Amino acid sequence: GTHGSTYGNNPLALAVVDKVLDLFSAPGFFDDIARKGDYLASGLNKLLAQFPKVFAEKRGMGLMQGLKCVVPEDWVLQACRARKLLIMPAGDNVVRLVPPLIVTNAQIDDAMAIMTAAAQEVEASL
Repeated sequence: GTHGSTYGNNPLALAVVDKVLDLFSAPGFFDDIARKGDYLASGLNKLLAQFPKVFAEKRGMGLMQGLKCVVPEDWVLQACRARKLLIMPAGDNVVRLVPPLIVTNAQIDDAMAIMTAAAQEVEASL
């Protein structure tokens, strides 16, 4: 028998863990994630500078980053979601991006383009 956990202590879960550990131990894996986090931060900093009426400050590090909003965060969330970018609220009036570890720079660029369009829409409504 297995223990009472849905995902614990079964062959599928252990096979997944084995593959994840292989990825994590690959040379340069975490260096690549740090580079992607820096690339994301650069994009968010550009948004911050371009839309001071919408965003007040960048927060976070790595691939878990966000922007504190001047406007209600729900305005930004809705504008992004209408453009098929899933971002989420976090903390006090913050929108957060948490892309997967396998995100590409091109996908980050796409997200920044969507956030730019969303911020333009929000700013135009002020």
